[in-house]
Amino acid sequence: SVSFLIPNRYTSTAIMEITPAALAEDPLAPLPPDTPASEFLRQTEPQVLGPEDLSRIIQMPRLNLYPEARARRPMEEVVKEMLARDIRISALNPASGAFSISFSYSDRRKAQDGVNQLITLFISETTAAQRESAWRMSALRREIVSRRASEYLDVLDPPITPQLPDSPNRRLIADVGLAFGLLIGAIKLRHRQIGRAHV
Repeated sequence: SVSFLIPNRYTSTAIMEITPAALAEDPLAPLPPDTPASEFLRQTEPQVLGPEDLSRIIQMPRLNLYPEARARRPMEEVVKEMLARDIRISALNPASGAFSISFSYSDRRKAQDGVNQLITLFISETTAAQRESAWRMSALRREIVSRRASEYLDVLDPPITPQLPDSPNRRLIADVGLAFGLLIGAIKLRHRQIGRAHV
C-alpha cells in the first residue's frame, strides 16, 4: 500500500553530438579535431545549468515545474534539488563527441519538454560562444562561424514521451514489505510458542 503513495517518476533522454565545422578560411587546411564530449561538457555545462536559466525553465507557464516545492521553499533550493535529483548529463564515450541529456519528472510529457528545454539551452550557449569568438577572427571567418554556429551541436536521438515510469519499483517495495511482515509474524509466533512452553 505504501508503494502506491509514492509518485511515479518518468525519465526522457536525448542524445546530442558535437560536430566540428567543416568550413574553413583556408580550403586546404585540415578539419579541426573532434571535441571530446567530456571536455565540451566541462566547459559548457556550468553556463547551461546556471540558476537563472533553470529558474526560467521551472517557471515556464506550460511546464510549471515543482509547484508544491516552490510554494514552500526558495527558488534557489528548488533549482539545487532539480540539479541533484532530476537532471543527468554525461558523455557516452570519453573519446567521442556524443553525450546524453536526461530529465526525470512525475509527469511524462513534462519530462520530455524538460529535455527539449535543456537541448535549447545547450544550442543557444554554443551558438553564443561561437559568435563571441568570431569577433576576434577575420571578416570571412566571422561569416563562416555565423553561418555554421547553430550546427555545432546535432540532436542524434530526440527525446520521446516515456510510457512507463522508471521508479518507484513497486514490486520490489511490495516484496520487501511482504518479507518484513513474514519475519515479524515468525518472530511473534516463536515468542508465543516459548511463552506457552514456560506455562
